Amino acid sequence: MIDELIKHRRNLHRIPELGFQEFKTSQYIIDNIKDYVDKLEVKAKTGVVGYLNNNSNKTILLRADMDGLPINEENEVEYKSTHSGVMHACGHDAHMAILLTLVKYFFQNRKDLKVNLRYMFQPAEEGLGGAKAMIEEGVLENVDFALAIHVWNELECGKIALNYGPTMASSDSFEIEIIGKGTHAANPELGADPILTATNFINQIYTTFPRIYKNYILTFTYINAGSATNIIPQSCKIMGTVRNFNEETRKNIAIHFEKILKNVCNSNGTTYILKYTFGYPVLINDKKLYELGIEVAENVVGKDNVNNFKSYGSEDMAFVLQRVPGLYAAIGSGPGQPHHSSKFNINENSLNIAFQFLKEMVFKIQNSH
Repeated sequence: MIDELIKHRRNLHRIPELGFQEFKTSQYIIDNIKDYVDKLEVKAKTGVVGYLNNNSNKTILLRADMDGLPINEENEVEYKSTHSGVMHACGHDAHMAILLTLVKYFFQNRKDLKVNLRYMFQPAEEGLGGAKAMIEEGVLENVDFALAIHVWNELECGKIALNYGPTMASSDSFEIEIIGKGTHAANPELGADPILTATNFINQIYTTFPRIYKNYILTFTYINAGSATNIIPQSCKIMGTVRNFNEETRKNIAIHFEKILKNVCNSNGTTYILKYTFGYPVLINDKKLYELGIEVAENVVGKDNVNNFKSYGSEDMAFVLQRVPGLYAAIGSGPGQPHHSSKFNINENSLNIAFQFLKEMVFKIQNSH
């Protein structure tokens, strides 16, 4: 089994593709599961859905994301990316390899299944919301439970981490253009300084919303204005992100954020254009499935190797778990370089651990509900 997992992972690692452009990846998946499913569909341009129907009134969905990142790989390995400037730097190659191997396993062991299985190979997780696109095209129709994992280099290989309730943060972003009145730097009284407004606004926001506080993080990541030392510019641009574990707090921050921006601009004689984008929602794990997951994880890696998992990272699997009770778990694949690094790689022993965990979760759900 481990040889097959590694083979798929390395084959896919060589051909990373960006979101909604995973055409080679999609074809690889189709070629490798077509003989092990009852039906195949393509959804959301490059996504693949496989169906294993066992005449049950219960359906479990297993999901793997497909896309790579716009990063030039620096690993010197024989399975290095062959697509210049694109890399599997977040483990999605591993996720697909695990699900491909599960598809074959469950077909070969179909006699032991009392549930229907649906396999969701999802494009465009990295910021483009491929899960939402597949949901809109019906991937969750008649699905009762959903499972997904993520290899996790911050967690030592041999460990599994789980959480119930809010597990991965929502991810929102903001872009602001503060519009003032340009003038000579020696005569600031003749203009309206957008840089002064911006710094006042940032200070006010950080005072109102401490940068790291309990269930959220608010961070300014970009500020740009001006072109010369003797000119107060016409405008200043600011960008940043807000991460949150509570949907109510998420909405309240957005409301107060603009109120503060408006007040600061008014007091400085400037105006603003704000684009505040609600991105991926909070990922919330089902408590009953978490409890089953703990039992399975302890069986797979031992009680001492089961950790708690909560991350300010975001995941569009959250859209699935808004609609279907499910579980999202972290599978230790470290130590190693961080995710989204040009030298990201995993301990491939994590592949079999993830395979065993998801396989046993299917049978545990089957026998418990």
